Amino acid sequence: MKFSFLAICCLFTTLAVAQDFEITGTVKDSSQVSLEAATVYMQTVSDSTLVTYTITDRDGFFRLKGASKAENVNLFISYTGYRTYKKELTLNKPLINLGEIILKPATNSLGEVIVTASAPVMLKSDTLQFNADSFNTRADANLEELLKKLPGVEVDNEGNITVNGKPVNKILVNGEEFFGGDPKIATK
Repeated sequence: MKFSFLAICCLFTTLAVAQDFEITGTVKDSSQVSLEAATVYMQTVSDSTLVTYTITDRDGFFRLKGASKAENVNLFISYTGYRTYKKELTLNKPLINLGEIILKPATNSLGEVIVTASAPVMLKSDTLQFNADSFNTRADANLEELLKKLPGVEVDNEGNITVNGKPVNKILVNGEEFFGGDPKIATK
């Protein structure tokens, strides 16, 4: 009986110290457009412990409710493409209305980016083309080592080359016949 009375007293003491709060506001950009799904969260100033979080609704409105023992908290609002808003608040009132919060666009932008790609394997009519740069080989590798890395290509002990089970009649390098069109010589 004494233990349960002591536990109840501790619970009420703990609850009495925690401050109930409700923080509201509306998040917009500089053009007065409401920002839906912006992340709004609160951390304690002392140790950055998360107190509570929410996201804004269609109209950019948010409501943070809860209880915290911390007197001072940091409020953060983040949204992709905008700088994170930060404000330190003192939880000395149960209701805090922040009104309209304007997020500023992020200023870190990239310069021009050019992406070029080449397919490792291309089929042109009856010719199968491989981009040798797409396959890792040693710097001093010969053609046979490269051929063994290509998908579907097999080189037997005699130097015969087959692709998907069909014999290769000639090998072209940069559109030119390699070793007079004899694939066996090319592999050695």
